[in-house]
Amino acid sequence: MDDSSASGFPAGTNSAVERVRSTMKPDSNFTDEQVGKRVVAADGTEVGVVDEVRNGSLYVEVGPDADPGTLDELRWDGVVHQSTHELQRQFVADVREDVVRLSV
Repeated sequence: MDDSSASGFPAGTNSAVERVRSTMKPDSNFTDEQVGKRVVAADGTEVGVVDEVRNGSLYVEVGPDADPGTLDELRWDGVVHQSTHELQRQFVADVREDVVRLSV
């Protein structure tokens, strides 16, 4: 008897979650592989795109539709005329193939 669903994943698993695995360990240094990845808040709204990696830190170019509340939680709201901000590791929940997910 086969205990996989029609999707080919074991019965009872969320196939979308099972298909997309984290590409980094939480304590790994960020590399140029992250440049170009979308950065999304915990609620799924887009914050911006990874523009650069410097000294193991991600720098995010903030998107025009980024939620002001999320930017405030990231402490990015006070800098005038700055479109790229350093993303503190404490706010990174997960890094996947094409997206950096935030904890805020």
